[in-house]
Amino acid sequence: MPDYIDKSVEQQELMLAVQLANAKVKTPRLTPKEACYNCDEPLVHEPGRLFCDKDCADDFEKYPREA
Repeated sequence: MPDYIDKSVEQQELMLAVQLANAKVKTPRLTPKEACYNCDEPLVHEPGRLFCDKDCADDFEKYPREA
């Protein structure tokens, strides 16, 4: 019968494998467009931005998006 140290090592190895697998899963990223993703305010003078301000970014993360 394996002792508690062996069981602990096995559990740690399993948890590490799961964490590594989860880290490899890519989350979808937004690509910059010419308007704020939250309020559609034009961002023509600010290329590369996703949101017009922090409030819009926070609101966008707060609410679920339609698939």
